[in-house]
Amino acid sequence: HPNKEAFIEGVDHIFAKWTALELAVKNGWGGRNSQEKRDNMVDEIINYFDELVRKKQKPEPSDIEEVLSQIVDEDFNIVLEDNSAIEVARDICRIFAECIAGNFASVDKLRDE
Repeated sequence: HPNKEAFIEGVDHIFAKWTALELAVKNGWGGRNSQEKRDNMVDEIINYFDELVRKKQKPEPSDIEEVLSQIVDEDFNIVLEDNSAIEVARDICRIFAECIAGNFASVDKLRDE
């Protein structure tokens, strides 16, 4: 579905701009397969949102922040103290709402940055 494809692309772009995550990948904080772990994060977030849709629940940035923080802690041994996870979570929720409505402007903007 184009809306889901755009959402997946948007999440990937948001993660690419997330300084803490990109430093972790670049510096191999998750071991030799740091890039794979980062790519798996996209899948985990998409699956999380799929589950919310199935349950007809609205995504809450604070819940997404918790998921993101848990993943980066487990996969990269990073404890985030810079509020970046909540900012990333808010961006993901915004992109999700836009994509569901068929609005891909933010995804297009992220692609062009």
